[in-house]
Amino acid sequence: MFQHGTYEKTDNGSLVLTPFKDDGRQLLSQPCSDDGISLYSRYYQPEKFKAYQVYVDPFHGKWRIDLIKSNGEYMQPLYQVYNPPQMLPTITLNPTSGSKETEVSNKVKRELGLELGLSDRIKRSLENRYKTNAIRKDSINYSLWWWTSASMMVLGGVIFIFA
Repeated sequence: MFQHGTYEKTDNGSLVLTPFKDDGRQLLSQPCSDDGISLYSRYYQPEKFKAYQVYVDPFHGKWRIDLIKSNGEYMQPLYQVYNPPQMLPTITLNPTSGSKETEVSNKVKRELGLELGLSDRIKRSLENRYKTNAIRKDSINYSLWWWTSASMMVLGGVIFIFA
């Protein structure tokens, strides 16, 4: 299942997640009975959480959010991996012809000076991979360090034996 969209913090402390209708996907796969044919279908399910708590987890030492369902049940905790968070853009990723949401093309974003989102930057870096003849050279010669260390160990062993 995949959804992304927007969120809203309400005055009563609840959290409302509203996904984009065009972007939700659900994969139905039954490997034992579907003859190798899996089915993607659209998925849309808004969520409302009664409350949420954000704090630094004492065990892991990372930011954690606890989402509390409307019946009081806690969901599995979510941890912040990147700081600052790397988020998907707040527009639909896969607009359809009947979609109310329109996506601004990357070319227009660059012309307007808008920053490209993470997914756009990743796509661009993958498109440009291997399209350069520049050779990346490390500032540290690891081979020299390895041979120097190996030589020092051998020299130390010889001195230890004959001393």
